Amino acid sequence: MLRCKQISSLLTLLFSWLFLCSPLEGAKYAGEFLDLGVGARPLGMGSAYVALVDDVTSTYWNPAGLAQLQHKEIMFMHAETFGNLLNHDYFGFAFPLSGAQATLGVSFIYLGGGGIKLTDLDYSSPNDKSPYDYTFKQVGEESHGDYSLYFSYARKAGSKLSWGGGAKVIYRKIAGYSGTGLGLDLGVRYLPRHWLSLGARLADATSTYLSYSTGEKESILPSLRLGGAISKRYKSFQFTGALDGHLFLEGRDYASQLSWGELSADTYAGAEVGFKDRVWGRLGSERGHLTAGGGIRYRNLLVDFAFLSHEQLDDSYRLSLKLRL
Repeated sequence: MLRCKQISSLLTLLFSWLFLCSPLEGAKYAGEFLDLGVGARPLGMGSAYVALVDDVTSTYWNPAGLAQLQHKEIMFMHAETFGNLLNHDYFGFAFPLSGAQATLGVSFIYLGGGGIKLTDLDYSSPNDKSPYDYTFKQVGEESHGDYSLYFSYARKAGSKLSWGGGAKVIYRKIAGYSGTGLGLDLGVRYLPRHWLSLGARLADATSTYLSYSTGEKESILPSLRLGGAISKRYKSFQFTGALDGHLFLEGRDYASQLSWGELSADTYAGAEVGFKDRVWGRLGSERGHLTAGGGIRYRNLLVDFAFLSHEQLDDSYRLSLKLRL
């Protein structure tokens, strides 16, 4: 049996890895496009999901959660993120390995849109105030897209503990330029009680390096996400609550909710009420922004929807379909 002392040692190892594997310099916010999450259920619960996840979306949230799957699963998701600013699509497939307490998963994420205006100096219209000041003119408009492909593996280490890892391939296309990268995510999930689950994910564990066609390079620094979730059943109702914290080493200052020099953190919280495992209602807070959503199950098909409010940007809407095979 895994005891509290062993859990403490494991968390100490993850924190040590977070600090030791981070390079001295990295491109701040280079991995922001990977931080929007997948699945409508997580978003409806404020993206507090690292300890709760036990389905095909584990490839993103916490690869260790894949070990809980008993059947093959497929999921499709589409989101209108921040109004029509970005399109966000996801496809995932996971399947348990026959004769082993292990699961494989693969998923694909697309985030992109259009509307990047390209400009150049307009030498035909010099500014009247100075012969060296020229106006700008639009010479074109380009689209942009981020593509991520995840390959994940998880295995049970006893009845309460599971671990997992995943490699991700990244391709970025921005205004005619492109970039590629390769990263590694690690995760653990522990169930000390039937009503309590704990989880941790170390994203970009060895730093993810992006190399661009322009010759420039940037790195996505490791980040650590910790969470816990509780779930209680009362008659035909199921009550679930979850809380996550995401730690960064990028010196985000005011861009994060909490900041201590180079270390910063964001918080996520969510709650869910289910009725007869057929209908769900959800409410949450993602970095202080209100989220809400719901879901309905028909046989082996689960349909989830979610809403995210934002003061500076437009609201986001997400729809996902999950099929158990």
